[in-house]
Amino acid sequence: MAVTPTCPVRYDPLDEATLTDPYPVLAALRAHAPLVWHDDMECWLVTGYDDCVRVLRDDHESFARDPRRLGRAVPEASLSVQVLDPPHQAAVRSAFMTSLHAQDLPALQERARRDIAARLEVLAPQPAWDVVRELAQPVALDPIADLLGVTPPPLSAWVQVSDTIMRSMDGGLNPDLVEPGRLAREKLSELVASWFTATGSPAGLLGNVRARTAGAGPELARYVVHTARVMF
Repeated sequence: MAVTPTCPVRYDPLDEATLTDPYPVLAALRAHAPLVWHDDMECWLVTGYDDCVRVLRDDHESFARDPRRLGRAVPEASLSVQVLDPPHQAAVRSAFMTSLHAQDLPALQERARRDIAARLEVLAPQPAWDVVRELAQPVALDPIADLLGVTPPPLSAWVQVSDTIMRSMDGGLNPDLVEPGRLAREKLSELVASWFTATGSPAGLLGNVRARTAGAGPELARYVVHTARVMF
């Protein structure tokens, strides 16, 4: 990888022109600075396909997901499979992937199809309706709750928390988004944790994960809960 010490191309992911059409600036980065440090985001920008593949596939001795390896603090609620490196990642990733493969995904797909068809049957005669609020959001929530084997929470509360978490991913560019995102992750983690402590025989993917990680130490238990939150 050819490293460019300073970025000759102005790149602001939240700039209106970039949001409208990001491809020209990404092409300019690939041409003039395929690997460059971005001061505002405090990260490296890697825009070449081969370089991205190398970063994603190389061993974790060279490239890390976990900021703790750089001496940075990570809020506990953010410690999910997304930011873990081996060996911490292996056990939780295995539990979720094995549990996912154990689910009857065609049956879940059919239930989701019937749900969408029923909603469209109600909405179609109406002169106008909100496709995000009345179709996309419930269709996102219900099948994932079905997959996990849990009762979906109220739609409006889930949308608010989910939206806050997604917006906080731009916290490197807008620090005001960081704290609301942390609080939203904690709130959602509390809900997910309650699914793991509930009595009875849980169903779905989370029931399978619970069975596979029963008796695990507190560290793995936290990683499992936070990974379930990320899935949800």
